[in-house]
Amino acid sequence: PRDRKCEVVLPCVPREDDLYVRHLAFLDAHPAGAGPLRLLFVGVKAFLKGLEFALDAVAPLVAAGDATMTVVSALEPDTYVSRADAARVAALRARLATSPGVTHHARLPARGVREAMAVHHLLLFPTLDETFGYVLPEAFATGLDVVTTATRAIPEIVAPDDRARLIALPL
Repeated sequence: PRDRKCEVVLPCVPREDDLYVRHLAFLDAHPAGAGPLRLLFVGVKAFLKGLEFALDAVAPLVAAGDATMTVVSALEPDTYVSRADAARVAALRARLATSPGVTHHARLPARGVREAMAVHHLLLFPTLDETFGYVLPEAFATGLDVVTTATRAIPEIVAPDDRARLIALPL
């Protein structure tokens, strides 16, 4: 069986070994190449976290029916790195609403995010500027593979191997 890259222990939250086991069962039932690749993006600040880059990168796969993408993001405006104003937010909302093969959730409870991780093949997290990225150890604890950017502390917590890939910036 696949080993976990890490275990996340959250105060006042019971261990969630069931999600790791559920992810392994999902991978057994949906092996790579036996159906659409299930991709996941999680990040409140979608523009800073690189959602537009992720959507652009996987658009051909999704259009061909070779992948689906689930997005968990409130799509908040961002004035820090990505300069996402209200018009850009509205355009991204419209894109998500009209893209076949893409499902958007504005919010999920913390357990819901981890449950989503258990039924996907890969987390896409092409963040532009991230000091840590809690979604990464959460994904690893669930057994989910990741593709992320080599920015700030991420290379310290993500060792590239057959379950994780680092992408150089700029995208």
